[in-house]
Amino acid sequence: MASSGWRCAGRRDGANGRSTRLKALQCLDCGDVVAPFANVQLPRSCICRRHAIWAVDKGRRVVVHDRRGTRDRAFLIRISNDFLKHHAETDAATIQRLIQNPSERTYFKQQRSLIVKTLIGAREDSAWADGLPSGPPLSEAPVGRRELFARLAASFLGWRG
Repeated sequence: MASSGWRCAGRRDGANGRSTRLKALQCLDCGDVVAPFANVQLPRSCICRRHAIWAVDKGRRVVVHDRRGTRDRAFLIRISNDFLKHHAETDAATIQRLIQNPSERTYFKQQRSLIVKTLIGAREDSAWADGLPSGPPLSEAPVGRRELFARLAASFLGWRG
C-alpha cells in the first residue's frame, strides 16, 4: 500500500523505517483529541489547557501532563497506520481485512480493532509527567518563528526540505 505522505506522530522502527501508529490524547473535560508534534519535545495542549502531550525519545513515546494532577480525565487513543494510510472509504470488509492482515505489529490484531483507547501509562510507550518539559518558550526559541514553524510542520507531516 502506498504511503499517504502524512507522517504520524508515532514510533519509527529502526530496521524497516515503518511508522507504527498514531497516539493522541483525549481530554474528557473538553472532548478535544490532540496529537503530539512528532520527534519534538514541545507540548500541545487540549482546548481547555488541562492536559498537554508531547513526544520523547525521537517520537517513540508520548508523555502527558495533567495541570490538576489527578490524572483521571484523559485517555490515549491509538490509531493503526494501516487505517490512516488506506486511501479509500472503508467498509466492514475492508476494516476486517486490515485487522486480520496488519502490516504492523500484532497489537491491533490482538485488540481486534484499528482504533484502541487505553489508559495513559498502560503500555511502555506512554507515561504521565509531573510537569511540562523544560526549555525556552516558543517566543525565546533560538530560531525564528517562521523557521521553527517549518521545522515543526516538517516533523509532524514528514516533509523533507
